[in-house]
Order: sequence, then C-alpha cells, then structure tokens
Amino acid sequence: MKHITKNEEYLWDGVSQTCVLSSLFFHEEKLLANTSDLIKAMSIAAPTFNETLQKCYWRNKFYNCGEIFDSVLTDEGICFSFNSLKSEHYRTELYNARKKDFIGFELNNVKDLDWNLENGFNQQADEKTFPVRVIGPGDKESLVVSLRDRREDEEQLCRNSVRGFKVILHTPGEDPQVWKNFINVPLDQSVSLTIKPKIMTSEDLRHYSPERRQCYYQNERYLRYFKVYTQANCESEWLANMTLSECGCVKFSMPRNSSHPICGYHKLTCVDSVMYTSKEWTINYEKYLNAYNCLPTCISIEYKAELEHQVPINYAQIEESDEGFSNKDNSSYRVTKITLKFKEDNFNGLKRSELYSMSDFIANCGGLLGLFMGVSILSLVELVYFSTLRLLTNLKNRRITQQERNKRNTWADSGHLNILNGQTKNVKHRYSQ
Repeated sequence: MKHITKNEEYLWDGVSQTCVLSSLFFHEEKLLANTSDLIKAMSIAAPTFNETLQKCYWRNKFYNCGEIFDSVLTDEGICFSFNSLKSEHYRTELYNARKKDFIGFELNNVKDLDWNLENGFNQQADEKTFPVRVIGPGDKESLVVSLRDRREDEEQLCRNSVRGFKVILHTPGEDPQVWKNFINVPLDQSVSLTIKPKIMTSEDLRHYSPERRQCYYQNERYLRYFKVYTQANCESEWLANMTLSECGCVKFSMPRNSSHPICGYHKLTCVDSVMYTSKEWTINYEKYLNAYNCLPTCISIEYKAELEHQVPINYAQIEESDEGFSNKDNSSYRVTKITLKFKEDNFNGLKRSELYSMSDFIANCGGLLGLFMGVSILSLVELVYFSTLRLLTNLKNRRITQQERNKRNTWADSGHLNILNGQTKNVKHRYSQ
C-alpha cells in the first residue's frame, strides 16, 4: 500500500468511506479529506448502474431498470432506489449539495405528485401516478429485480459477516438509512419477499399538543433539509448536527449544505464514534434525541418483509433472455434475484386515540356511582339535603324535644310532693282523733 499512484490514492479514499475495516490497510491522512471529491471518487470506484441492475419487471411488465430506479446516497455508498421521492422531498440547501456531489447522476426527476404521507393518493389519481402503487397482491403485481456482483470486487474484511445485497423498505419521502435496519439477501439465490405494511392513524388528536400526544403532524414540525417529516428524516438531521459539532464535518451521506465539509479518511474514527460507540453523550441518547424533538409521525406507514421462499440459482440453466447476461459472464459474476410483493390486499391498521376524553370521564364517573350507589341526579340532591339541612333540622328537633322532656319531668316531681304532703296531714289528723 506504500507504492500507490495518485489515482489509486484518490479511489482508495472514496472506497474507505464504506469499508468497515479500512483502518487495517491505511493510516495516513488523505488528500481528499473534507472535500466533495470523496463522492466523485466513490462514484468512479462503485459498480455501474448497468453492471448491478440487469433486468427489472414491474407488475408483470419488463422495464429498463433505469426507467424505474434512481441512484441515491446512503451510508453504505451509492445505492439504487425504486419508487422513492428524491428531488421532490429535498429542500433547496440539500438539493443543491446533492446535485453538486452527484456527478453523473440526474436529480431533475421532478414529477407531479398526487400523494402525501398523511392523506395518501388523491381520488383522481390513476395507476400511472407517481409514486407508483400496486392494485393487489401476488406475483402479477410484484417487483422482480435481477442483480449481479463481480467476483473480483468481493472483499471479505470490508463487509464483516454480511455477504450479498442489502435491501431496505421505507416510505417514498424518507431518506434511506442502511445502518439502522436492512434485509440481507445472499448471492447465488432467488429470494421472494412478501411485504406487510404497518399503518398508524391519529385523526382525532389535533387539539392536543405534540408533547401530550407524542407525535407530529406534517404541518407541525419543520425540517431544514427535508420537505416530508418522518422520524427517520429528523434523526438524520440530528445525527448530522451532532457529527458536525463533534468532528467539524459530516459523513458524505448525511444531509448538509454546500458549505459543510465532508469527513475524509482521517475523520472516520470520529464519525464512527458518533454513530455507533458509547461516548459520554451517547449514554443519554434518548435525552439528546428528545431535545431535538424527533417524535414519530401521527400518521405513519412502515413496511416489514417476510421471507416466503429462497432457492439456489442454477447457473447452468440461466439464459440471457431470462436474466439479462450471457453464460460467459457467469464465471465473473454472482447473481441474485429478488421478488417483492404484497401478501394480502387488505391490512388492519392501528389507530392512536385518547384513552379518556372529558365526556368519557364524566360518563365513567356516573356509571361507577350508579353501579355502586344507585346514584342519580336526584340522589345527589338528596345526599346533600340529608347531609346538611336534614341533619341540622334533626339536631335542632332533638334539642327542643329534650328541653320539653326536662320541663315535664320538673312539673311531675313538684306535684307528687304536694300530694304526699296532703296525705300526711290527713293521716295525722285522723290519728289524733
């Protein structure tokens, strides 16, 4: 590695951005550090679009892969995205930076959108509306992609234990983040994946504050680089801000403007520490994340994939008309075929709602009182009456009754003595006679 040309050094700095163990091979600061030439070098070193994507079928119809796939930047390098908004969900700062960095790739794919994350498609939208959609489940509405990888490009140390292609599923307006979650599709395999969406709605919570309901609607949270708010987009901005603060630059795939430097080779350790390791601030990850207010969206769509079947590819039976490459290429390339489809045409969504409204609270209180006490509105009046007026009246009547009783007892005792005195006199008088 000591005797390399300037061109090899140029390409190495681009490749080192996505090689996990690149520090084992090279330890010098590179000339491309902190410049956008890193992405240009990566574009040159990466496999070309036509080398990777061979044949594409969408809804049982053959397409040139370039018609339905776009090139995008991810933390794993240059990837290819189907049905994803690109320039439509970038704000001006990020759009200009991406257009400047992405030499050889077009970002001017602005299309008329009849879709948004909260309301879905307009009622007037037809089958050709972008982003495209399926009509039903099954193979006839599936996306089939034939991919291949050059055998000489395989590097065992760079990718750790991951072999093959990485697939991620996300909503059209979301910037893909491979490092957080992906599906590993092995080489030399024909894989069929069924998609199961998870839909969350929250229509009746707009009168609550975002802090109370713990989610955002699209018009409540502004992002600097993205027009569409999702928790993943918000976290991308937060991570870019943290990396810029800690390292003085941002990773090539992070959202940025043209003035933010890109972290070169000698800054990769700092970037990795921000993204993966447990520095002091990462211990309080949730605290920092909450400070940036990256709450989930109140209306969201997530996609989960299940492996339906996986079959080894028989290279001896591959024909050019079927897979898009000739038999002589099979010794140089390894092949993967991916089929993505929906399993069912109906899905049960989840609804986020308030547990108790004021009317629910009053109704439950009345119900509980009625259950345990037989209380009605008149019973509440009676309760107040018997605990106040009736009680005072009874006490007053008892006092009056006691006073009258005491008077009668006094009169009775006085009359008895007079009678006794009169009888005594009569007796004495009779005795004296």
